[in-house]
Amino acid sequence: MLDKILSGFIKKKDPQISDEEVLSEKQEIRESTESLDDQIRASLKAGKSGVNQRVTRKKRTRFALIIIGCIATYYLFTWLFAYQKASMSFGICKVFAELYVEYPTEFEVSYLQRIGKTMRIWFVHHDSFGNRQFDTMDCEYKRTDDGRTILDEVSINRRPLDPKIVEKFNNSLPALFAFPPDLTYPRGLPKDLKDYTP
Repeated sequence: MLDKILSGFIKKKDPQISDEEVLSEKQEIRESTESLDDQIRASLKAGKSGVNQRVTRKKRTRFALIIIGCIATYYLFTWLFAYQKASMSFGICKVFAELYVEYPTEFEVSYLQRIGKTMRIWFVHHDSFGNRQFDTMDCEYKRTDDGRTILDEVSINRRPLDPKIVEKFNNSLPALFAFPPDLTYPRGLPKDLKDYTP
């Protein structure tokens, strides 16, 4: 449609013009309008609206960077200061120790260490005389034919427990896996054992 208008405009200006000259005139008009469009764009960029667009773009970029920085800082602090979770092997050993001590309400795991198939935990508990005791428990695990993890051997202060007690505890493991205990990683051994005296 634009070609027809241009052709009519050129022929109206000079009715004796040939078709080739009409084409060259159209080409010149297109080039001049394109260069005019470029000049208009350049002046808009240099003018107030172009400056406003650049300022707006910078503000958006700065805002996006601030949001990304806040999210990254949140995840970094969460990762650094959140309580780490231990494996379910720790949970099995911890629950066994809680069932073994006389007063599980006064029970606290201080440290854990993984040595091959054995999980060693250090824990503090009160005995029947009200004294706080610091003991270790070694839990050795094995896998059953169906792939479940069960206790194989348990020793407290390096003295092995009766295998019947361990077997009886293994029968309750499906309930333990259905309702896992608190797996928060222990806070670590004290620098001085006097910290564990009442």
